[in-house]
Amino acid sequence: MIYLIINLYINNGIKNLDLRDKNKEIIKVRVSDQTSYQVGDYVLVEQVNKKPQIDTVVSKPDDFLEYYVHGQKNKFQLVEEINYYVAHINDDTLKLLVHELAIDNDLYFLYPAAKTIHHAYLGGLADHSLGMLAIAESYSKLYDLNVSVLYTAIILHDVGKLRELQDFGLTYTVEGNMIGHLIIGFEEVVKVLEKYQIKQTDNIMHLKHLILSHHGRMDYGSPKEPMTVEAYILSQIDETDSKMNLLEKIKQETPLGEISKPVNGFDRRRFLNIK
Repeated sequence: MIYLIINLYINNGIKNLDLRDKNKEIIKVRVSDQTSYQVGDYVLVEQVNKKPQIDTVVSKPDDFLEYYVHGQKNKFQLVEEINYYVAHINDDTLKLLVHELAIDNDLYFLYPAAKTIHHAYLGGLADHSLGMLAIAESYSKLYDLNVSVLYTAIILHDVGKLRELQDFGLTYTVEGNMIGHLIIGFEEVVKVLEKYQIKQTDNIMHLKHLILSHHGRMDYGSPKEPMTVEAYILSQIDETDSKMNLLEKIKQETPLGEISKPVNGFDRRRFLNIK
């Protein structure tokens, strides 16, 4: 049976591999550190003395996406729901950026939002943006906000992850490690502006600031800290939607009435699953 290598770590000269098949079942295999297996490889696994053993690396199957965990919404649903918010963007340049980098980009609706912590499944990037857009819409009913800039920034804030992550989120690219998705996302916006020879406006400058500051603090990886109301809100709802997705996963994994395992992302705090 063919498996996808989804994780790899080395301990005392032994490579420990996590493999996943198209039924989403995971097995563990140990091999010599001298082998060349890498995360993202597809391998043929055989049973030897009732233990799984890798036979050889094989070509990527035609149905390779079946080896990944999928979100609940398909691309059509994601596009339709995001377009509801795009209709509220009253700036032609911002709409152009959204279409070039997201709506018309198939990868935007395939990629996860993160490797492991939150929305770590195919379609997770767009799903995360949708959760943030819904929160932002409720904020816009309470506060005086530049909705056009805020909605655009939400849709594009993590677009740099299309270059930061590789193998659909199994690991990071060298560029992702060295530069990170905030700077990469900023670069992607600049590329489109240069492509269409669009001069900077207040909204464009504001959008750039939101992308660069959306982690909220410099020690969290933001080159700039939020300096506008919209930038502050973006950083807060990014944190909220990310953490809520993680907590929903932990709640599903924890029996009712019991305490969860320590949760990475919450300083290993435990949570009670209670009605």
